[in-house]
Amino acid sequence: MREVVVGGKTYSYSENCEKSFVRSMNNKKRREIQLRRRVVTFCVSVSVIIFLALILSFSFKSDASSSDDHQQYRYYSSVSIASGDSVYSIAEKYMDYLHYRDINELAHDIASINRISTNTDLVAGSKIFVPYYDDFIK
Repeated sequence: MREVVVGGKTYSYSENCEKSFVRSMNNKKRREIQLRRRVVTFCVSVSVIIFLALILSFSFKSDASSSDDHQQYRYYSSVSIASGDSVYSIAEKYMDYLHYRDINELAHDIASINRISTNTDLVAGSKIFVPYYDDFIK
């Protein structure tokens, strides 16, 4: 029998009990080390995910701000109506395929700006507003 002092108390153990005690203490240390590794791995993983999320969110913001460089402003021009003109013929003359899909879309836009229908008979000599776009503020 051997005596072992643990925490100020003296214990008597046989050699087998001492080996068992040492083994259990080693297992406890090993489990503590494994737990520390898992905690550190978790913290590093969360930090990397947050870091990547921040980088991605700022990269999307920079893409959005670069599109402002090509902003165009909408303006209106006064157009005199000639004999035989219709909303559609005016739309054909001033068609802008960069901003409108087809002549119908521009004709409806002209009609809504002037508060008329697309089928309205236009009076020669009168004026209507037609939209156009420019890169500069006027």
